[in-house]
Formats: sequence, structure tokens, C-alpha cells
Amino acid sequence: MIETLMLVVSVEAFVELIFCAGPIQKFRAWLVRHSEFLYVSDYGHLLECKYCVSVWIALLIVICYYLIPAKVFHFILLVFVVHRLSNLIHVCASLCRDIQLNIRINRNKGD
Repeated sequence: MIETLMLVVSVEAFVELIFCAGPIQKFRAWLVRHSEFLYVSDYGHLLECKYCVSVWIALLIVICYYLIPAKVFHFILLVFVVHRLSNLIHVCASLCRDIQLNIRINRNKGD
């Protein structure tokens, strides 16, 4: 069960990296412009759809799950899981800080 959850979080983390990581965006944009076989006329390009990309990333990760030795693959999965969960904690902490600042601003407005 935990292993399956790690696989799911890793797919989500990898897709987010593909769509949001700055250094990858130029390469992704180049692929979108130059790879006709990934373009579907009615729907756009494969690399412009998170849903589409997640299917192929999931396939790749599951194939790797069966082909790469367990310790090595678990290490790779753990890197993606820690990365994604740390981002989630960062977002929650930022939200709490924003709420706290809004409370302080509203309190000061009442003075």
C-alpha cells in the first residue's frame, strides 16, 4: 500500500516538474514546436496536457518499478516523494503565514 502511494506521488511530482520546473521549460517548448508525432490536431500537443503526460510517466515509472533493483528504485521514489511532500508543507506553511498576517492587518485596522 505504501509503495503504491509512493508510486502515485512520484508520478504527480514528476509531472509537476515537467510542467513547472524552469530549466525544463525551454526544452519542453522546443519539443512542442518540433515533434509532430506528439501533436493531435483536435486536442493539441501531448506535452501541453498534464493528464496525457501523467499516463506516460506512470507507464514509465511502473516499467522501471519492475526493471530496476528494488533498493535503487525505492531511493529514486523516495527522492520524488520527499520533494513533493516538502512542497506541500511549504504551501501549507505559507498559507498559515498569510492567514496570520491578514489577522494582524485586520487587527491593526481596528485600532
